[in-house]
Amino acid sequence: MSLTARAKPKSWIVVVLVPATLGLIWAGVHAATSDTPEQFQGRGSGLLNALSPTGRAIFFLVAAVLCAGALGMALKARLSTANALEIDADGITSRTLGGRGTLAWPAVTHLTRQGAWLYVHGHNPAGRRRKLAVSLIHLDKSSDEIMAAVGAYRPDLSGSRALDAGELPRDLHG
Repeated sequence: MSLTARAKPKSWIVVVLVPATLGLIWAGVHAATSDTPEQFQGRGSGLLNALSPTGRAIFFLVAAVLCAGALGMALKARLSTANALEIDADGITSRTLGGRGTLAWPAVTHLTRQGAWLYVHGHNPAGRRRKLAVSLIHLDKSSDEIMAAVGAYRPDLSGSRALDAGELPRDLHG
């Protein structure tokens, strides 16, 4: 039973990041062109009030660039046709940022779960430790489907309960 899963970020990310980016650009331009310095109130206002108008403009524009970058990454993942996860007879391949690579089934030693991440532990052909990261959210396959595919090739690695239930022990192997 082979499985391929694609990354599918939620649409709300775009709905939030587009206005946030535009608002930060507006704030940066306003801070750069305003003759009267704004006085901010509330939490964190001390930092903004201590900056010059140019410093505030830079602050807001850098934040806008970061939002635009996150938006670009979300759109790229949403429109991409590349598989984020592949489970087949050869092993498991993850293309998730922070844990990319492939582990053959004989090299896999155990699985762990931390929050919304499944980690596949094993060793590479040179004998060094290797850990793949698999995001259990933002995929077009459920964690039940992922664990069923793992269990089809390595029953000793699959747990008896669904990962979505959050009832599995952190170390699924032992």
